[in-house]
Amino acid sequence: MDKEVWTKAAEDNVGLQAYYKANAPKYTWTESVNAILITADSTEMPALQNAIKTNPAKWRNPFDNGVQNTGYIIDSNRFEVNQLPDLETKSMKPGQFTPTVRNAADGSQTSAYILKTITAGGQRTFDDARGFVVNDYQGVLENRWVDKLKKKYPVVVNESVLKGL
Repeated sequence: MDKEVWTKAAEDNVGLQAYYKANAPKYTWTESVNAILITADSTEMPALQNAIKTNPAKWRNPFDNGVQNTGYIIDSNRFEVNQLPDLETKSMKPGQFTPTVRNAADGSQTSAYILKTITAGGQRTFDDARGFVVNDYQGVLENRWVDKLKKKYPVVVNESVLKGL
């Protein structure tokens, strides 16, 4: 599987591009947002939210102290609504945080600061859809490989043994 499907799909850039072009309508955005996603300890979350709300442009280092803090994780990207920590975010507007969600495993909390809302239907670029394209292309390669194996190694049922069972 690794040689014939997984690695082959991941490394075949020409094949991936061709597959994406042939199936581009399949790779569109659902309702999404540009947001800053924060995961932090419950004691740090209020200060982080306040710092980001005050100056969203400094999300990489919200405390502006020149030191990269390792006690929290912050990322900014376009996220589909179902990727956000709380599915009730459809009512969220730019400049608001999603409700904070607690991770039961480690006690951390996650929240997202909405920068911009984007309606569904826009075409994903190849880079935005790459993970989906690789996954789908692996399925195509796997089906081709299985068909090839079936031709090379046909299944023959010994009827008399089958009836004896």
